[in-house]
Amino acid sequence: MKNSLELSDFKKIFDNADMGAYIYTKDEGVIYVNKSLLSFLNFKHQDFIGFNFIRYIDETEKAEVIKYANLAFAGEMDDIPYPVEIKIRKGESGGKIRFYPEVMIIGNNKYIVGFAVNITGEEKIKKKDKMLGLNDDMLNLLEKFNNMLTGILGYASLLKLKERRKEDSEIIKKIYDTTIKASKIIGSIVPPQDVLSEEENRFLIADEDSISVAILREILEKQKYSIIVLSGKEIIPETIKYLDTIRGVFVDIYIPGVNTFGYISDILNKKSDLNVVLMAHERELREVQDILDVHDVYFLQKPIVEDNVFNLIKLMERS
Repeated sequence: MKNSLELSDFKKIFDNADMGAYIYTKDEGVIYVNKSLLSFLNFKHQDFIGFNFIRYIDETEKAEVIKYANLAFAGEMDDIPYPVEIKIRKGESGGKIRFYPEVMIIGNNKYIVGFAVNITGEEKIKKKDKMLGLNDDMLNLLEKFNNMLTGILGYASLLKLKERRKEDSEIIKKIYDTTIKASKIIGSIVPPQDVLSEEENRFLIADEDSISVAILREILEKQKYSIIVLSGKEIIPETIKYLDTIRGVFVDIYIPGVNTFGYISDILNKKSDLNVVLMAHERELREVQDILDVHDVYFLQKPIVEDNVFNLIKLMERS
């Protein structure tokens, strides 16, 4: 029976999760952060790793954050008082994040492990009070409940990795599945999005695999997105032609006659905020990692599953 999680266990859960997650050490600062947290902070990986992120925290909050961390690592606090709300600014943009940090033993070392919720848009939700027909107390309750669900999902995900009796695993799965259902109910109450512009509503698919294209197209069109499908060597000039009228590109890692790494570099150089989704099978994960190490792109594993595509789209909406 495992008594503690390993660092790789944590990363395995949260690398592609749609909740923000990070690991913080006293000596190295942030040593792990997932793409979801970077997306809703509008950060690059290098801006968050180490102690870099501290320079983006409002001056009035820096000392408090460092104090909590030092006390936790010194063993003078069993836990960090949470949630901790922090304003983060980068240039003209920024956001307000609610962190749920926890002091945990991973392997043989002490870390601060945390989940994060983007609360930047809460005021916007409140402004739509009349549209919802809900008062402030009800909206506040929904927001608090949604944040609690985020924490429950995080802990349930961690527990799913640990070895245990079969009956315990079944209970944890029920907690996890029930929390997902509750989260979807809360999401259904939030005001609907405004109608998407043509650029926000269109995706390009570059793939030679007709089956994958058909499945992905059906999933995206079900979500009311418009699709353009490209194949062959013409994908490079054709993609550039569409850059100003698309939200993102789903590209397979292997297209005959096309250097995928160069293709991604080229289109991101021309439009840095483009949502690029790299698609590949499990046997191609090494090549995927080579690209993810350089480019800030999303990843979708084949065979394509509807829930994975849906979660990816939600992640893009946050960024």
